[in-house]
Amino acid sequence: MGHIQRRPGDRRRARYVGPDGREQNRTFGRKIDAERFLATVEVDKLRGEWVDPRRGKQTFEAWALEFEASRVGLQRTTLAQHAVALRTHIVPRFGNRALASITPMDVRSFVADLVAEGMAPSYVTKHLRILSQIMKAAAEDQLIARNPCDGVKGPGEDPVDETIFLTAADLNALVDEIPDRFRPMVLLAGYRGLRFGEAAGLRPKRVNLLRGRLEVAEALKEVAGDLYFGPPKHKRIRQMALPGFLVEVLRAHIEAFPPQHDLLFTNPDGSMLRRSNFDRRVWKPAVARAGLDERLTFHGLRHTAVSLYRFRRGRLHRRAGDDHGVVAVNRRGHVGALRAPVRGPRRAPDRRSGATLPDGQTAWRRPGGSEHLKGRERKWPLTCAFSCGATWNRTRDLTLIRGAL
Repeated sequence: MGHIQRRPGDRRRARYVGPDGREQNRTFGRKIDAERFLATVEVDKLRGEWVDPRRGKQTFEAWALEFEASRVGLQRTTLAQHAVALRTHIVPRFGNRALASITPMDVRSFVADLVAEGMAPSYVTKHLRILSQIMKAAAEDQLIARNPCDGVKGPGEDPVDETIFLTAADLNALVDEIPDRFRPMVLLAGYRGLRFGEAAGLRPKRVNLLRGRLEVAEALKEVAGDLYFGPPKHKRIRQMALPGFLVEVLRAHIEAFPPQHDLLFTNPDGSMLRRSNFDRRVWKPAVARAGLDERLTFHGLRHTAVSLYRFRRGRLHRRAGDDHGVVAVNRRGHVGALRAPVRGPRRAPDRRSGATLPDGQTAWRRPGGSEHLKGRERKWPLTCAFSCGATWNRTRDLTLIRGAL
């Protein structure tokens, strides 16, 4: 139990011994305040929640650098994002402050200032999350009593813009405008949902043309101008089936453009692809020539891929490499734009003839062997034609999807 010592000027010093055996003290102007403080200290010691006040004097910047250096298991891209957030916003705001001096109101003011500066809500939330992780670690290390970020809410995510997705005809029109050596990349993104880094880092050993299988096990990533190979997003290795026309397209691509540096897709000089250069030199000009929405990105083709097999929700998120299937459908699939089919007459569609379906859509057709790839007018069929009219039933839709996937 502590005791109170009288000091000059009618002040009181509360003295006690901490769990570490060191004596601590604090001075108050009134005796009642010193008694309350000692009672609180004894309760914290009994609960195991006592915090050495001297440790909380460490500056935020010193602790943040120590904490970030101790983190393991994070990808380089994540560490780079944290470093940028700390350097540009968090450390300039809290760097010289003692950890124990940061209050929830300080955190709320920080969030409000970021919003006032016009930062996107998702980035504000990300900055708050990084700050909270640092302060939570300080609380766990008993540098501070509690995390001041607890209970502070960010502005949420960015407003979800209308999702841009392509029909099979739009996708094929876009592919026609892409240079030959990059066309299979766009087809893999549009029909199988590969991200840019996953396609740019695809190795020949990951593609089994005999079995029609593709494995996504790594991705080409870029941090501060440096290219490196890492695991896919969420570290999820996934396998997927390739339809017949994609097998033929990939076989023709390997014959025309032999892999360089153990990569299927490279620049003409054999160098690895960079997203910024690809967007500027290949993607944006092709989108403009195809007459599509200029907001369409390479990553946006994943929306198209999800829409094309949106009925297979049980396998949807695993194939796309996402954690949450519902999120993938709602935010990426834009399913509201496609009307649910209504039961109608049951007759099997003729996929071999490529007959015209209601609403002017064309059923999926298998390419006519290798001869189909020799012409330059069309090397891939219109695939995955889904019925959106009132005369087609779910059975017919699932039959078409099963054949296409």
